[in-house]
Amino acid sequence: MMSAKDTIQSRTASTYRWLSDNRCLILVLAISLLLKVGLAAIGKVINPDGALYIAAAQQYAVGNFSEALRLYPMPAFPLLIAMVHLVIPDWVAAARVITITAMVLSSVPVYAITARFFSRRAAFWAALFLAITPEANENALRIVRDPLFLLFALTSVYYIVKSIQQRHLGWVFTGFLF
Repeated sequence: MMSAKDTIQSRTASTYRWLSDNRCLILVLAISLLLKVGLAAIGKVINPDGALYIAAAQQYAVGNFSEALRLYPMPAFPLLIAMVHLVIPDWVAAARVITITAMVLSSVPVYAITARFFSRRAAFWAALFLAITPEANENALRIVRDPLFLLFALTSVYYIVKSIQQRHLGWVFTGFLF
């Protein structure tokens, strides 16, 4: 018969084994997605920048590139909104899908960076904290470029860290692409 101490150690070991599996990253992504989609269903107001990005995206969608660039001179985010609008007919929903997706996916490089420096258990907690942080959830609901920037910046940092640790220059170039 196992003692109470052995039972606790056994349960703790199985929990840590579970946290060392990739299932924990999927759990974090699911929590993040559910939280952000739930909050998006509640809040329908868009921020002033979001209206500007959508107006530029609408100009791109009709082929009026000069007017779109006049409205907002950096075309990447409005063009992405215009492309997603081809699949999602609501402009606000199309823009929010981009920001929510970027914020949810930002948990992946946070997890990967933390796992490289510490452990998968620490990576789980770091990614979970990003998923539930009020500022991250607020940014996911606003129509802003910040979630995409965060995703690309974290992905770049991950590849640069990977390059340094593996002493392979190919990953540095991948990091610089982001």
